[in-house]
Amino acid sequence: MNCTHILSCASSKVGYGRIIGSGRLRLLSSKSKLKQNAEVSPTNSQLKIVALRYGIPMIGFGFIDNLVMITAGDLIDQQFGVTLGLSTLTAAGLGQCVSDVSGCLSGGLVDGLCSKLKIPHHHLTEKQLDMRISRVYRTVGCW
Repeated sequence: MNCTHILSCASSKVGYGRIIGSGRLRLLSSKSKLKQNAEVSPTNSQLKIVALRYGIPMIGFGFIDNLVMITAGDLIDQQFGVTLGLSTLTAAGLGQCVSDVSGCLSGGLVDGLCSKLKIPHHHLTEKQLDMRISRVYRTVGCW
């Protein structure tokens, strides 16, 4: 089949066609072209691995974040709360700030520890990872 790449001036859409008979152009179905370029949907086991690979680091980060927040908030409350007249809620807020800074600094540590867990790889392409179902599983894994 001799296919010719065509550009429709009216709609500015690119399509494919075949020259038949006396130079007439027969348009091919755009659906058939879309099916050729379509990416295969990820399997259920691949989606479960995506959720694990995105979720496990969040558990580690959450543990570190809460541990630092509670410890720092309690320390600030005991050491500076009475001296400076800070309320417990203010000390907790300052503990949260300390926790946020430590979270930014410990992100590489958490990722390094998670890479040692030998979680299987999902073997998905960038297009498959960008599919809606993959994004949903990434979000569910982090939830």
